[in-house]
Amino acid sequence: MYRKGSALHRRRSFTRRSVFCGELKISLIWWGIGLAAGLLFAAALGREARQTLGQYVQSGMEALTEPRADYFDYFLKRTYAYIRLFVLIWILTFWSRAALGIKIVLGGKGFLQGYAQGAWIFACGFRGILLGMAALCPHNLLLILWITGISCLVSWLRTVEKRTRLVIEGGLTFLSAVSVAAVEAYVTPLLIRAAG
Repeated sequence: MYRKGSALHRRRSFTRRSVFCGELKISLIWWGIGLAAGLLFAAALGREARQTLGQYVQSGMEALTEPRADYFDYFLKRTYAYIRLFVLIWILTFWSRAALGIKIVLGGKGFLQGYAQGAWIFACGFRGILLGMAALCPHNLLLILWITGISCLVSWLRTVEKRTRLVIEGGLTFLSAVSVAAVEAYVTPLLIRAAG
């Protein structure tokens, strides 16, 4: 009896892991499509718009790399923004077309990152590729992992008691928002300084 139960547990955990890996691949594909569209959109801008965008990124880079005392304030603002995003993801999971909505969110985030990466390239040339990746990739990749994980977990928790499910989902929403905001607020400036 014990062996049957442990085999069943291993089979379920393997199935969940394979579902998560499959969903992660789909999420990365949608994010990549958005990224490519954002880069193409940035490349299609006129010369004046590119120069303005480049100047904006250069001033933003200077603000990011100089030592500040208000990192915690920025961290709180980003945490609030990510909590709203994860609540949106959580609400989308109750929709019958949840997978499509989450893919649209991921594609939109990819588009914004691609557009910003193009701006980094206009501002700093070839070095802008490294700087843009340092500024945008760490927290966005973590964001993709959390979005995929939360959307998979919410579907797995449908059989759990409602109160327990809400506590788990609320805790994960807060934890994921705090972790992504912490990477963006504290790790990204260090990476930009190292790449610059």
